Amino acid sequence: MAIKTLFYYFSLISDYYAFIVALIISILFFKFLCNYSKKINHITLKQLAFFKNNQKYLEKVFVEYDDTKEILRYFIYGKKWKIKLVSFFNLLFDNPEGYILQHNITDKKIIFHFNIFQTYFLPVKSIIEKIHKSFCILDDEKLNKDLFLEKDDNTYEKFWGAGYSYNRYFEKLKNYIAAIESKCILIKGTAGNGKTNLLCNIVQLLINLKNPCLFINSRDINKEVKQYVYELLPINIFLRDKVSFDAILFILNIVLKFQRKNLFIVIDAINENDTENFSNSFNDFINFIKNYSHVKLILSCRSEYFKERFNTLFKGKQDDFIFIHEIKKYYFPDRIKKRLFDSYKTEFNFNGEITNDVFSDLINSLLLMRIFFEVHKDSTENIVSLTKYKIYEKYIKQLKNNTNNPELLINKLVTKMIQKNKFSEISISELEISENEFSTFKKIADENILISRTIKKYENTLPETEEEVFYFVFDELRDYCISKLVIKKCLDNGDNEFKSLYNLIEKLAEQNASPLEGVLSFSYKYFKEKKNNDNCSKILFALNTECTIGRYSIQMGINEEKRYNFDNLGLNLIFEDNEELMSCELAYIKDVILNNNGYSLILLANFLLDCDLKKGIYSIEILNQILLNINDINILQHKFQPYITSIKFQESLLNRIPKLPEARKIYFIKYLGIIAFSHEKETFKIIENEIVKYNDVIINIIQECKCSKIKENAESFLQAHMRDIT
Repeated sequence: MAIKTLFYYFSLISDYYAFIVALIISILFFKFLCNYSKKINHITLKQLAFFKNNQKYLEKVFVEYDDTKEILRYFIYGKKWKIKLVSFFNLLFDNPEGYILQHNITDKKIIFHFNIFQTYFLPVKSIIEKIHKSFCILDDEKLNKDLFLEKDDNTYEKFWGAGYSYNRYFEKLKNYIAAIESKCILIKGTAGNGKTNLLCNIVQLLINLKNPCLFINSRDINKEVKQYVYELLPINIFLRDKVSFDAILFILNIVLKFQRKNLFIVIDAINENDTENFSNSFNDFINFIKNYSHVKLILSCRSEYFKERFNTLFKGKQDDFIFIHEIKKYYFPDRIKKRLFDSYKTEFNFNGEITNDVFSDLINSLLLMRIFFEVHKDSTENIVSLTKYKIYEKYIKQLKNNTNNPELLINKLVTKMIQKNKFSEISISELEISENEFSTFKKIADENILISRTIKKYENTLPETEEEVFYFVFDELRDYCISKLVIKKCLDNGDNEFKSLYNLIEKLAEQNASPLEGVLSFSYKYFKEKKNNDNCSKILFALNTECTIGRYSIQMGINEEKRYNFDNLGLNLIFEDNEELMSCELAYIKDVILNNNGYSLILLANFLLDCDLKKGIYSIEILNQILLNINDINILQHKFQPYITSIKFQESLLNRIPKLPEARKIYFIKYLGIIAFSHEKETFKIIENEIVKYNDVIINIIQECKCSKIKENAESFLQAHMRDIT
């Protein structure tokens, strides 16, 4: 009897304990459900802050340049956007070609226009089915003339005339429909096209819409994906131990259904986590999420890694569950580039001024623009020229402050490129690194915009093989890193003549290798910064080829800015940085004038005259000093020969005088005087009529000129003028 009583009390205690546990679980679960959205989004805000601090999310820089964000909006809003979808569809045929189709297509089941009011009461599935029927009329295989009431070629041809634009818009519509119907969307694209920035922007939108959103960086997932996500949810530890993830999501799914909301799990860069745990459990996680109607996934992946690692995984899921969208390579019009420039300026708090030349250089290289603003963050400096050598140097120094020093990978990569004589990419096997080094290098490549990695397929091998390769994203930066490393090794080894550098340049020149121009340029900039006249001269005089100048214009506001791009690399190196000229540079300019045709002089004069018009550091006085030191009249006459050929040419020169700043006008008059006095009197009659007003300039030419014939002609001209006055 006593034993029975004891068992009875034990059963009461057990039931009481179970009741207490159940009550605690219920309270904790209720507490979680009361503010789950706020707590989940708090975790996401921390992830956003992390990306902002690492400058992977530049909030003010995001620009919509294609349809990707709109597709994501359809995915987020889902069935709520059915009216927007219908409105877009209605616009497709609201044009003359559309009216012809509506009049002539015999199949009345094909919809050309929805009544907006009626669509409020139509299920989304029904609307989509009706739209799908209309797609068939633009399908090449199904389209035939029997669809038309009027069997005349004119109607049929008019349809085909509009077919391309219809196909393009139908493609958009198909993407929007696929986004609405899907529970998972995967955005893939090449390196550096803004996938992370896009996802951060979308996550910000989800938070603003009060949707619960869990934002995850794939590299943080260090266990099975399902377990990691479960542990990330803001659930009490006691509750997590007692209740499975399945049960949590089952209840949460019901709550979300009543709230007409979705839980969004966003995982960025799934290609960047290649751990065994992630690879083996990712498919299970995808299948697990499929069971919950109000839980949606947004993923991003590099295109090349998708094919290698995830294509098989998602191949069997290409139904209503997942929609895969690829961000295409896109040409940015100047309008978008200008918006990006303004956005970067605001994001990096740059309050300095830049010249039109610098602006043009930046908008023509978006990666250089990004690097420029990172280097000039919070700056008020006025930039008159873009010294790329210094920009890259500062940028790499900034990156060195991070935990993972990118110079480790840069130097290893450059060394192997030189050794292997391969400058496009270097494979893992060629790098000859350990597993730990490989892991570090992958992290470095994923964390910066200088170096990237991809999968290279070797198709002509049996069997076909694939290998991971590292490469520089920006060729100019690669060339800078090559020249910097080789120069450093020369200095470390006491090679004061820089033999290793010149041997490399000679080798690159023999092969016409792609880094040649960049290595020459950055080596020259290094020597110029060090005031090393001898090595600057050595590089310059190896480059004196025939000089032609290409001109092009860009429109900036209402001002047209002329830009000069010399085919002669030496002249580009001399003039691109707006720095004071060295003696070897003046000697080089003289060499270009003497050893090229007369048009080289004229084009140089035009460039320097434009510098005077803009009050730049350079002036046509540079040419004056070179010309006045030439003592051979035959050389000067030969160089000025193109001016004789056209009176209009001479008149165009004179038309520039009123536009010049007063302080610069004298230099141009001096140049005109040298031209006029190099020939017999009356040869340049209209020029002589102008310079006669400037006696001081003529006297200056007489004093400085080393050519006796010019001096004689100038003196004779001045004496004749003085006689006329008296």
